[in-house]
Amino acid sequence: MGWYRVQSPPRTRTSIVWLAAGSIVALALVVACFQLFGRVAVTLDGRRLLIRSGSTVAEAMRANRAPLPNGDLIGAVSGTVVGRGRGGAATVRVNGDPGSLGSTLFAHDFVVTERGRDTTEPIVVKREGIEIPVRVEGAGPLVRIVQPGAKGIAEIRVGAVSGQVVSRRVVTPALPMVYRHMTPRIRRGKLIALTFDDGPWPGQTERILQALKAEHVHATFFMIGSRVRSAPALARRVLAEGHVIGNHTEHHLQLGDQPFAVSLREITAAQSDIKNATGITPTWFRPPGGSVSRDVYRASAKLHLQLAMWNIDPRDWSRPGHQVILARVVGAAKPGGVVVMHDGGGDRNQTIWVLRKIIRGLRAKGYTFVTLDQMPGKSWR
Repeated sequence: MGWYRVQSPPRTRTSIVWLAAGSIVALALVVACFQLFGRVAVTLDGRRLLIRSGSTVAEAMRANRAPLPNGDLIGAVSGTVVGRGRGGAATVRVNGDPGSLGSTLFAHDFVVTERGRDTTEPIVVKREGIEIPVRVEGAGPLVRIVQPGAKGIAEIRVGAVSGQVVSRRVVTPALPMVYRHMTPRIRRGKLIALTFDDGPWPGQTERILQALKAEHVHATFFMIGSRVRSAPALARRVLAEGHVIGNHTEHHLQLGDQPFAVSLREITAAQSDIKNATGITPTWFRPPGGSVSRDVYRASAKLHLQLAMWNIDPRDWSRPGHQVILARVVGAAKPGGVVVMHDGGGDRNQTIWVLRKIIRGLRAKGYTFVTLDQMPGKSWR
């Protein structure tokens, strides 16, 4: 019997490709399994740990719930932590050599860490403006600015992270804005000003105008902006008959407890409405109810308005009766006096009915009637 060799069929190119691809896939699977499940032993601060191969020191610590050893950032004022782990860097040694939290670990590595030092947050220096203070002096119906004031500058040292104020130093003191209430000095004769608030009020303002015209008296009308918008022709008539128009806010809002922005908006809107209706820009402002604050003074100054209060008030808005209104005005009259009455805001029939008697009673006492523009000392801007 003869021996013979069985020949294997030759490998094709396709089978070689498949064999190579299979080897690559197998290798990838081995590598992936090692990355997923491979663990190596290291010693970290005296503890023997099994960690994923290729982990950094920080990853090993997090995986084993060990606190990262960087120091903390401490508030400059409070002394409390304001930045966990944001202080001094930790000291790391791997197998006795200097390392870091980012060092890669291998099997049997020996790691020692030392917590970083707590550090106080850095201090930054800022400058900020000091608002102009307001000082009010004197007494009287007319208010003038005697000192415009100026902002100051303060240097503030604060914690860069916490914002806590470490110290504050005034570099330039603020100069106060000084308002002075005054009664005009009347050198000759006895002058008095009649003023009317809360109009224009159709049906009532016209009758006030008729009484003033009949007595040849000019007055000052403090108008509400929203009412001027609803009765612009009546506002123009007041001006055409020789009277002065002042600003009494847009909605008759009591401004004393309102912030600066609200006061400024109320006054500005009324200025605009009055100018649109009449063509003139008021130079006088009367806060409703006489309610003022530092912000009201600031807002009026920003708009270059002169404040007008009063020193003779018959409280005609409460409708106390014709004779009471008459007695209160004539009895309290004084040179340089400013009388406040109303042509709007409600039923003003008592005021209308007694107005000519008031004028005649004051004339009998020697008074001459002027508008606020004609009152001595009014040009103080």
